[in-house]
Amino acid sequence: MSSEIGMVISLVMEKLLPMSVFAFATSASPGPINIILAMSGARFGVIQSIPYVIGATFGFIGVLLAVGIGLGELIVKIPIVRVLLTLGGAIYMLNLAYRIARADMTDAFTETITKAPSVFSGVLAQVSNPKAWIVSIAAVSIYVNSSDYYNFTLILFCVVFFFACSLSLLGWSAIGATARKNFGNLRRFNVIMAILLTTSIALMLKDILSEFKHFFEYT
Repeated sequence: MSSEIGMVISLVMEKLLPMSVFAFATSASPGPINIILAMSGARFGVIQSIPYVIGATFGFIGVLLAVGIGLGELIVKIPIVRVLLTLGGAIYMLNLAYRIARADMTDAFTETITKAPSVFSGVLAQVSNPKAWIVSIAAVSIYVNSSDYYNFTLILFCVVFFFACSLSLLGWSAIGATARKNFGNLRRFNVIMAILLTTSIALMLKDILSEFKHFFEYT
């Protein structure tokens, strides 16, 4: 029993640092979810953006667990699944960003547009975010598959990503809230964020459409 505990502690000490570096690097890098949170932070503030942070964090953990139990292999082996996931995610996130930006550009708001993104919106956005699946597949392939304690390592990585993801997302919402004070003009900030979001999604679509083309060439 004591030897098993010692091996688990050794595993944690061995994996924790590289896992943490990977988790924070991938969570904090610019991406659709982070840009939307910057827009939400600028429009609604950090506190009102927390439900979206919670939803996006648990959404990512759900994706990581799904990949860990084998769903990632389905995405890798069936290109059309990745194509549909990317297209659906792109449409959803662009629509959400448009709604957040539009909320400060008109006097005739609807109730849904004037509210900060919800927990459910965060979950849905993360589940439909191709970056979340790509990062999860890489995480499981590099750090989990090679472990003798597969389930424990997967759970450990979920805990690490919980903190990395939630802190990074809160940071992006704080960036948005701070930027609004410096810009003074929310519309100008939203335009910049919309350009960044569109660019990130365009690059994502470029890769997936290339894969879509190859898929039909070989079918």
